Amino acid sequence: IAAGKKPFRVGPYYLYSLPLPAYGIETIGGWYPFIGTRIRHYLDAVNNYESLDSVGEITQTDFNLSLLSLANVKYFVSFKPLPRDDLQLLVAPAENSWKLSTAGKLDLALRYNFSDTNKYYIYQNPHAFPRFFFTPGVRLFESQEDLLTAMAEADIETLRNNAFLTWPPGASEPPPDPSSSAQHIELVEYGADRLVLKVATDGRSFLVVTNNYSP
Repeated sequence: IAAGKKPFRVGPYYLYSLPLPAYGIETIGGWYPFIGTRIRHYLDAVNNYESLDSVGEITQTDFNLSLLSLANVKYFVSFKPLPRDDLQLLVAPAENSWKLSTAGKLDLALRYNFSDTNKYYIYQNPHAFPRFFFTPGVRLFESQEDLLTAMAEADIETLRNNAFLTWPPGASEPPPDPSSSAQHIELVEYGADRLVLKVATDGRSFLVVTNNYSP
């Protein structure tokens, strides 16, 4: 992504045998078998994998749109329709491929590979957070478990306005206390292992960068 452009992630569902990985695009899960424990815990709070892997329809409780928005997921690609009125449907297939027989799925796959037939639903998420942003508030938690529970239960506005941090009792340093009112972020360089931002504030600020862990 060139400097000055805004990076974003894609949330793919049912592209391969796992719900979240995809090749050639930046997804919320990265390459799933190699992501760290903390990200696994986060993704478990995002999605109900048992339900997503079933033969039924996806429900609103199967994925947490607030956490997906926090993770900078701007687009969703799915075999199944996503039941959210607040997502903008960009592309829809002529037929629901997941409801077809095995022969029907094979026929659709062949047509998809060798013609302009589409078999995916593509949605745009208007709530997607930027990859990096300032928060006016900070919420502190004694454990990662408490933090993840609070994030999973928070609405979009709470996540947008607060950084969630683990901060043990009796820490030698006081917790951060943002006081800035004027803030600006400019993307200078964005690469696979390097991110350069130019930041300006008029006081103490807390910058959130929503990055995946990758070895």
